[in-house]
Amino acid sequence: GAATSYSELRIDAPGSHVLRVCNGLSCWCSGGRDLLESLSDQLGVQPGETDADNRVTLEETTCGFLCPMAPAVEVDGLWRGRVSNSDIPDLLRDLT
Repeated sequence: GAATSYSELRIDAPGSHVLRVCNGLSCWCSGGRDLLESLSDQLGVQPGETDADNRVTLEETTCGFLCPMAPAVEVDGLWRGRVSNSDIPDLLRDLT
């Protein structure tokens, strides 16, 4: 249905923080897929899931139109560009 077709709509409440990795072509080709996998491994959740502490929800999102800044990650509604795996510790530390 409609609630599962749009990333802005959800059936279950998200965690306190929402991390959304852009899966647009530019982001995906610039390391977004690896970034999503690394975040998933470090958080212990799959995209679309929330960690056991209900602290962080990890999601994929459609193109955020930040192609020159790829790969992009949306953190609690604010976009960050040129995010790499080396940025993950700082990204997660900011969420505590």
